Amino acid sequence: MYGSLSSEGVYLAAAAPEPDSVYQAETPEELAARAYDAAERLDTVEGYEAVVRRFPESIYAELARSRLKRLDEGSTGSATPQTAESDDVLTLDEAKTAYDRSDHAVALKEYRVHAQRGDATAQYMLGVMYREGEAVRWYRLAAKQGNIDAQKALRGRGL
Repeated sequence: MYGSLSSEGVYLAAAAPEPDSVYQAETPEELAARAYDAAERLDTVEGYEAVVRRFPESIYAELARSRLKRLDEGSTGSATPQTAESDDVLTLDEAKTAYDRSDHAVALKEYRVHAQRGDATAQYMLGVMYREGEAVRWYRLAAKQGNIDAQKALRGRGL
């Protein structure tokens, strides 16, 4: 076959990937969440200590420290909501008051304790407070327990 080449360029490399298909690196909080989930599955001192070493400033390091303390005390179960007051932990109402007055450090600390103990409202409020990456994990935990606000939040994010 006889012909001529067009003036249009011919490239032998693959086309650039579409923006939606580009790999998005995980945030440090997402990495910490995955590490903590793995430590929870193993439920060993070594696993929780690794989370604390790798992500010392993360909420997951605090959760791991809490779990390490319980393991050290010989407790295998999680604390019940009824024990919250006996551990010098604020009630959920007091945590909400702290949140409402913009004392977010106190609110976050108290919600974390209640969320770790399985309280769906506290898990939802952590989702509200984080709003990015971390929020989805807490919304899902609360939604699994039937928290309507968390379910709405997930739907609002298309999840």
